[in-house]
Amino acid sequence: MTFTLRTLLLALALGGYIGPARAQSPAGSVAFGDNGRWQNDAGETLTLAAVPGRVRVVTMFYSGCHMACPVTVESLQWIEKQLSPAARAAAEFVLITLDPGGDTVADLHSFRVEERLSPQWILLRGERRATRALADVLGVSFHADGIRLSHNAVIVVIDDQGRIVSRHPTLRPALREVVSAIEAQVGV
Repeated sequence: MTFTLRTLLLALALGGYIGPARAQSPAGSVAFGDNGRWQNDAGETLTLAAVPGRVRVVTMFYSGCHMACPVTVESLQWIEKQLSPAARAAAEFVLITLDPGGDTVADLHSFRVEERLSPQWILLRGERRATRALADVLGVSFHADGIRLSHNAVIVVIDDQGRIVSRHPTLRPALREVVSAIEAQVGV
């Protein structure tokens, strides 16, 4: 099944579901403020402070998702391939799990290997409270319903000062807009 057909089928199946309405931070808001400590797929603890010269392309996911997350990761991989060499070198792709209780460091590392993610990708898990706070800032709505986790899918471009530049839903992707937003931040 091609990417476009899979995206269309997913959008139809979900009926545009974006979860409960939450206020989202406007463009220009600081996404990575004092939001706790995070653990990457190598087990290292870090913060989400802005990194000078690095543009971040951020989404939230969970490794056991079989609906929106595979489409989102595929979209991000496509975006990475479309970037100019300069933009690719300056960009980081950050996947933050919505299920820190279920996605262990080992699960995130296995996901990296299975998806063949480049070193430009950072996979993170944090405490539940920090995860919820960051989701609210990024405009990601989610809730757990028993063993199922429902969520919307959003790609957020964040500049090297940690500010939100743009937000893009992934079920109706305008992926070239994401590429343009990243390259504009890099000056390409």
